[in-house]
Amino acid sequence: MANPQALVIGSALPDSAFRLIAGGCFAASAVTALTTAALVAFATPILAAAPRAGLVAGFVLYAALTGWAYRRSADHSAALHAWLYAAAVGAMLLAGALAATLNDGLGSPALGILGVVICIITAVTGLRVGVVLAALAAVELAWLASFGPNGFLALTAFRGPVAQMFLLQCIVVGASLAGGALIARVTSHYLHAAEERARHSYALLHLAADWYWEQDREFRFTRITDPRQQTDPKVLEPRLGRRPWEGANIGMS
Repeated sequence: MANPQALVIGSALPDSAFRLIAGGCFAASAVTALTTAALVAFATPILAAAPRAGLVAGFVLYAALTGWAYRRSADHSAALHAWLYAAAVGAMLLAGALAATLNDGLGSPALGILGVVICIITAVTGLRVGVVLAALAAVELAWLASFGPNGFLALTAFRGPVAQMFLLQCIVVGASLAGGALIARVTSHYLHAAEERARHSYALLHLAADWYWEQDREFRFTRITDPRQQTDPKVLEPRLGRRPWEGANIGMS
């Protein structure tokens, strides 16, 4: 390598890895949202038509937006960090809306998505964003706990004390935050170790090689560098995208 791959601000991942993971998150979110929309549309006969239509529309819109983000995830001009944050917040809000509309409250299985989102986003983007999402989750859980007559939501999935359910859900959120932070720390450690090895290898190349290049499967140059910085970059750039035998004065055939 000519230089260690730059880390994304606030993340332990290189940009290429972040884009791959973000694309996977967008795709999974779109599929999950469409599946949920189908379940709400056809498997919730107790819901009135208006609430059911509102939920289905919300999930379909979310699926369309995350599907669009997935298609754009390979574009280097795309603001993937902002899109990923928006997708995370949207998933959490939709989970809360589903729990409230179905009158499941803090016992809703849909709230499990809060921990999943917090863990993944913390692992990919860093602890600060994870803390913000965990705080948002706590606010959402508090709202569900206080919703309804006398400050309680009539639970159908679980009829235990609301305070106990709220505490258990907060423990899940906290555990998800801690798990994501641990994953991010381990990932960062091994990435930095890999960077040190890359820097060491580059130092050896600086001593032993005039040029250093990388090629794709079709033998086209994807990167050419001069470790000693003795060659004009204008001489190297025209060779990118070409095979060794297609360029002149490279000493290969």
